[in-house]
Amino acid sequence: MLPPKILLLMLEFPTWETARPWSYPAHFAIEEGLKRNGVETVVVPVLAGIPSTSPKSWLRYVKQFYPPGSFDQVWVWLVHTELGDDILEWISSIAPIRVGLIPESLTHTSGELERYPHLQKRRDIVFQQLKVFTHVLACDEKDVEDINAEGIIEAAWWTNMIPERFLMEGPSIPIFPQAVFYGSLYSRQRMSLVTHPGFQGVLANPQPIEVDTEWPNIFNALHEENGKNLEKRLVKTFEELSHYVGSLRHIRRETFRSWLKALEQWSAVVQLPTIVKCYSSRVVESMCVGRPCISWCVPNRPRNRALFQAEQEILFFDPADPDSLYAQIQKIQCNPEFGRCIGCNAQEKIRRFHTAEFRIQQYLEWIQTGKEPCYGEQSGDRNARVDRGTEEIRSHITPVNGDSNNAMGQWTSQSPELTTLHSSPDPTCARGNLGSADPSLRTTVYIVTVGDITFPVCQEAILKQERATFALEVIRNVHPMSAAFQEMISRCETEYFIQVDEDMILDPTAVSSMEKVMQKVPENVGMVCFHLFDVDRNAQIQGVKIYRTTAMKLMTFRDVKACEMDVLEQMAQKGIRWVLHPKVQGRHGTQYTPESIYRRYKTMYEKDIVEWNDVTDDIRKKAIQFRETGDPLALFALMGAVDGIVSVPYVEDQEKDFTKYNLKSLEVFRRVFLEEHPFPLPYEKESKIKPKCVNPPISLEQLNGKCLESQPPLGSMDGGENKSEIQKEPVSHSLGKGRRILLACQYFWPSVGGVETVVANLGREFVSQGYQVDVATVAMPDRTDFEHQGMRIISLDTTRKFESKPVPVLCWELHQLLTSGDYYACVLFANPHNWLITSLLLGESFPQTKIFIQLLVNREGFDEWRHDQLFCERLTKILKKADGALALTRQGIEAEFMKTNGISPIYLPNATTPIAPTMDFRGTYGIPRDAFLILHVANIWKVKNQLGLLHTLSPIPPNWKVVLIGMPYDKDSPSEIDYGKQVVEALYQHPDILYIPGLPIECIAAAMKAADVLVLSSHAEISPMAIVEAMSYGIPWLATPDCGDVAEKAGGIVAPLELFPMILEVLQYHPDFRLSLGNLGFAHWSTCFSWEVIRQGWIETLETGSLSKTYEMPQEIAFQMNSLQLYLNTLLGACFSQMGATGAGKN
Repeated sequence: MLPPKILLLMLEFPTWETARPWSYPAHFAIEEGLKRNGVETVVVPVLAGIPSTSPKSWLRYVKQFYPPGSFDQVWVWLVHTELGDDILEWISSIAPIRVGLIPESLTHTSGELERYPHLQKRRDIVFQQLKVFTHVLACDEKDVEDINAEGIIEAAWWTNMIPERFLMEGPSIPIFPQAVFYGSLYSRQRMSLVTHPGFQGVLANPQPIEVDTEWPNIFNALHEENGKNLEKRLVKTFEELSHYVGSLRHIRRETFRSWLKALEQWSAVVQLPTIVKCYSSRVVESMCVGRPCISWCVPNRPRNRALFQAEQEILFFDPADPDSLYAQIQKIQCNPEFGRCIGCNAQEKIRRFHTAEFRIQQYLEWIQTGKEPCYGEQSGDRNARVDRGTEEIRSHITPVNGDSNNAMGQWTSQSPELTTLHSSPDPTCARGNLGSADPSLRTTVYIVTVGDITFPVCQEAILKQERATFALEVIRNVHPMSAAFQEMISRCETEYFIQVDEDMILDPTAVSSMEKVMQKVPENVGMVCFHLFDVDRNAQIQGVKIYRTTAMKLMTFRDVKACEMDVLEQMAQKGIRWVLHPKVQGRHGTQYTPESIYRRYKTMYEKDIVEWNDVTDDIRKKAIQFRETGDPLALFALMGAVDGIVSVPYVEDQEKDFTKYNLKSLEVFRRVFLEEHPFPLPYEKESKIKPKCVNPPISLEQLNGKCLESQPPLGSMDGGENKSEIQKEPVSHSLGKGRRILLACQYFWPSVGGVETVVANLGREFVSQGYQVDVATVAMPDRTDFEHQGMRIISLDTTRKFESKPVPVLCWELHQLLTSGDYYACVLFANPHNWLITSLLLGESFPQTKIFIQLLVNREGFDEWRHDQLFCERLTKILKKADGALALTRQGIEAEFMKTNGISPIYLPNATTPIAPTMDFRGTYGIPRDAFLILHVANIWKVKNQLGLLHTLSPIPPNWKVVLIGMPYDKDSPSEIDYGKQVVEALYQHPDILYIPGLPIECIAAAMKAADVLVLSSHAEISPMAIVEAMSYGIPWLATPDCGDVAEKAGGIVAPLELFPMILEVLQYHPDFRLSLGNLGFAHWSTCFSWEVIRQGWIETLETGSLSKTYEMPQEIAFQMNSLQLYLNTLLGACFSQMGATGAGKN
């Protein structure tokens, strides 16, 4: 059975002042230890002092995410968390194993109770809460004894722990000769020791290290914003919780790193008395960085004293005798070598017994078996537990067969094989320098998975490896496959790494065997490839590979077909060899679904033909197998092979990408061969079958002797003032397709712009679904055709007005279309001040024609009418009468206006479909391959702010290439024409900038594919198409905050224009960061903004007037974007620091 899933209701504090003493080892280190042991965790912060019933508490809302039985275990921090009866009842139902963590002592002296009255009720409150728990971890050994004596629940001792990756290589030379005490002087005893005259120049008590940083403000702002968001939003999402936890984790992790660096600067670290009867985290933290710790000896706590050996791993002093503290400090200052030895010994003790990885493994085993954890104590009858000499105690966790009735299964420590296994199933979890933390650790095993059915078996085979010491990480859902492989190179910090695809089942000794071979080959060998036995093909194949990390750091898995072959070519260019080893190290192709075997054979044939011009006989074997057995797996393998052969001429030079696995052919084949359906079945599963003929024949009887007349052509104004006769053929409103849709917009083809593109794309999608589409738009002199991509264009007259009416003729023309009864539905794409809205004021539309209004409002436009109360009331009335008010953004200006005025907007975002490039953009325009290409795609309009962009980027670094693509303004607006002239003049002063006055969409696609980043500098936008297009090509983007809904999209950065140069520099010199951004943008596009997804939303909206899909950003994408944002902040912080140090200018 796989490791358990655990919910962590983790203690946190709402302000940095109260949160600062609560160190990383007390909370997020536990999460890290669980993850390193292969446990899936979910963290919900519980803020001290905030009741669970408060609208600012996540506990109030988290129950909606997790019904009873959602987890195997729940761990809850007690004492400071206010847990109501309803929460305790929910905790009792959420998991069969419930662990309470007690981070404070419950037993106190009478003097302490007198000085701190709030402690008097603490014990009773906690014991009352413990009734719903099955296990307890308590920091005070006396409380452990008392709870176990009650005999109701099991208790174990909770000692401080440090994630192994934070352990330093070895003690460095201290900067300051003094000892240090970091902490508040809340007691008279502490005050008297620190202010003792004899300690001047000997013992320092500096301010907290984060005082001069922004971290406290960031921490406070995070909690303040989180509280406000919880109070004002009706619906709480797991996405919001993930954002909050990710930010909190990053703040805590970064401040902890700074804290460790601060401790490392001093010759020794002092731990003064506390009301908690155990070592504080400061003790293990000082040992982590190799600094000797001088601590008070906690009275009446023998196990605590035995954790570290006096004068070997720790130094003790008597709090009642300041001279004893002075003597210990002098001992270290006078003999630095003695201090270094103390630090080294203590650091080794931490490494052996007090890492988060080891401690959590022990706790999990205790929960499972009742076996008491090993703490490395050095006294009395506990010697037996640590009397192993220098033997490594750490062992890996592996599932074995056991009692199936147990909630966890048998999940225990494997022996006698003692293996160090650092398992990190979450690819986004933090990593450290494993190599430096454990010199014996030579190899990292990476499992690359997209969630195939073989992954659990693959992972189990790795967990059961024998005679091997290695780190394990899982690279999950990274695409394309080349990017997943590149993650191995980027992350690896050990000498070797092994690539394990999730369909590989390795033999128990495979890892140790491969590592031994790699150690014996010459240094110029960068990779050894071993064989696997392919069960499906009944043959040996070249399979599992072990790489030398230093060699592979020089390589890049590029997004090309057969990226591994491409890497071999790179290796050859650098003189790095590889070995094909004959040994078979496991099995491959053991388990398939019809979908996975189809994809395997399709990609296998594509790759074999493209790379080697080989057509293997596997297709014949599968044909024979299916003919003889009727096995559907054989049939789908056969069809996949056929698909691969047929697709070769169209195959892009790119690696496999799991986000593109939803092949249409595969989906149809599944319905045809594996599901029961009446035939004929629709090709598009969710669409109705198109009528066989939109103009069916009529019988002779129906004629009745009448003569059929042809339909009159499209009419025009008859010259009268009361109506305009626009005639079109009648359309049946029967269920099914053939319905006529009217799309109305200001401009349309051949005009080029964002709205024009949106309308054209939407109309094309409607046509593909069998709808008949008309587009009503203003007449244009250069429009030479009145049909475009299957849509009929109705040109409206912009030249005339009625003499007696203040309304333009085109408003009446549109109104006539709306009242004609010819349309099933009409969608108006309109700015509120636009004539399109005016046409709705001229009278009621045809009752059976559904009216949908997609309101187009950016910040500039909104500011023009937001304070006009009469206008706002009229607009609200129009929107409420419509069958649907559509919004391009989730929380943009138009959506908020509707919500404020009692209208529920239907969120239908922009969508796009990538277009295959028709040119080599860099080659065509002479742009060097290594130039950092910055692309801006927008027409030359003031709102697009090209002038601001040019000014901000000047002077442009020599290795940058800025490309501007956009049509000049060609309509009647003097101010816009003047702006275009200004842009042209500015471009004359920047000959290094390439300006292209418009390109066909195929060429823009080529520019997108060639670019390193897309920028958008607009003053105002709604939902810019250029951003969605960049996402569809996997290109990272950078946009100003005024660019509409960009903050709702993944794959890019939102920043003020003045920060563009610095952010672009960060993007230039961190290609992995660019790649990660682009990949997340593509993932978000494919799930929320592709026409495959949006098309059905539009059809559902037109047919029902409502929409069931939310198009919310998937929580995994949101989480990863949050992590990238935090990483960017770190990179920018380094840039700011460097600029401050060097006095650097704007660029």
